[in-house]
Amino acid sequence: MKKILIAIIALFPLLCPAQNVKPLTPEQQLEQAQKQLEEAQKAVEAAKANAQKAKQAAEQAKAKADAEKAKADAEKKRKEKEIAEKQAAIQAQIKKAQEEAARLNEEAEKLNAEAKKMNAESSSSAPQQKVVVTSDQTKTVKKESVTPAPKQEKPAQYGSVNGWSAISAPTPTVRQEVKPEVDVNTEVKYLAGAVPLVDGKVVFELNLDVPGQTASEIYDKAFEYVNNLTVDENQKDDSQLRSKIAIVNTNTHSIAAKMYEWLVFANTILMSDKAEFSYTLIVNCADTHLNVRLERISYTYEPNRSTGFTESAHNIIADKYALNKKQTKVVRPYGKFRIKTIDRKDEIFNGFVNLFN
Repeated sequence: MKKILIAIIALFPLLCPAQNVKPLTPEQQLEQAQKQLEEAQKAVEAAKANAQKAKQAAEQAKAKADAEKAKADAEKKRKEKEIAEKQAAIQAQIKKAQEEAARLNEEAEKLNAEAKKMNAESSSSAPQQKVVVTSDQTKTVKKESVTPAPKQEKPAQYGSVNGWSAISAPTPTVRQEVKPEVDVNTEVKYLAGAVPLVDGKVVFELNLDVPGQTASEIYDKAFEYVNNLTVDENQKDDSQLRSKIAIVNTNTHSIAAKMYEWLVFANTILMSDKAEFSYTLIVNCADTHLNVRLERISYTYEPNRSTGFTESAHNIIADKYALNKKQTKVVRPYGKFRIKTIDRKDEIFNGFVNLFN
């Protein structure tokens, strides 16, 4: 009981003010409610403003992040493209080097076979030499530096392997003035049989007896003649595709030259009609005998036009493509290639004949 009285006495001061508070009038309640509403509205507006600022800040941050990501992606793609282009360029160079090595290897093997054949047919007094050129050896020859040599009687040779050498030919001093033979019926020489095929490929061949001359003597004259051919008026003026003597073998007296020329069909003020003409010239010399092969012929015609093409000779100038069905007439569109190729072959071969006559 005593404790209850003490608690009532302690709470008495708190109960007295509450009893003194007067109730609000309706007007006061309305005014108070309006104030609370205004404060609430201000709070809502402030919250909206803060939310808008936060949204803008988030959008700006996202835009910045997206821009940085896009920039990083673009830089990554640029680097990847640059790396891919470098790798593609390297692969192209590797492929080109491999193709060139394969081509030289093929030429070396063919020359090797020709040399064996010529050695077998040469006189018994001539020394018999066996020449073996492997692919690795050919590649070694190819990689040797080939630089222009000053005028001299003999060619400068580099990287000799079993007699095969890449060379720097002496500067040509005399251009051979060679004219083709004149036939009574010029049309006949272009007809059936004028373009021989060996294993399906066009191969022109000259076998010439040269009495009283050794293989070395024939080789020296043939080398000078072929070297002069590489700079005659028919040659292409191209730093990448320039006619040259590619490889020689002084042991077997063999020469291989890669030629890049023009076949001119028409050349007037109003028009110029011509084709790029490439071929390999292989020369084998033995005592009292010369063998020349003109092969691996190809043409590039009007490369910048829809009608242009790059094609091998067996698909252009063979009888089935350049002659009519009766094989009595040269016909379009390949007839002009056949005629000009035969003319150029005759010009080159007649030059060899005149050289030793």
